[in-house]
Amino acid sequence: MSSHLIGTVNVEATIYESILATLDSKSRTSVVVDFEGKLVGVVSEGDLLKAYLKGFQLNTTIIDVMNPNPFFVNKALDKVELLELWRKTGIETVPVIDKERKLLTIQRFRDEENWIIS
Repeated sequence: MSSHLIGTVNVEATIYESILATLDSKSRTSVVVDFEGKLVGVVSEGDLLKAYLKGFQLNTTIIDVMNPNPFFVNKALDKVELLELWRKTGIETVPVIDKERKLLTIQRFRDEENWIIS
């Protein structure tokens, strides 16, 4: 089901497994990786709700409903950069990848008072 980082799922995960990963991460988004740990997409609570409303089943593969073009960075953001990104875009989950797109870590921002970097 999930990869080594909390809030990640592999490309063969189901919608149900992505829901569990999202709940585990205490964020609104799961990061989707391939079997080499490379970023292939993200799936948000909104994506999951849209899938439900369209009639997708919980055993549907997450690749069918994920965003294949997520925002990412190649180096971790400091607290100020993460806060500014959130203020400007509303993006709360930021995958940090290397030059081969391998997921290094996930930075998460909840709100100005309760933010997390994992």
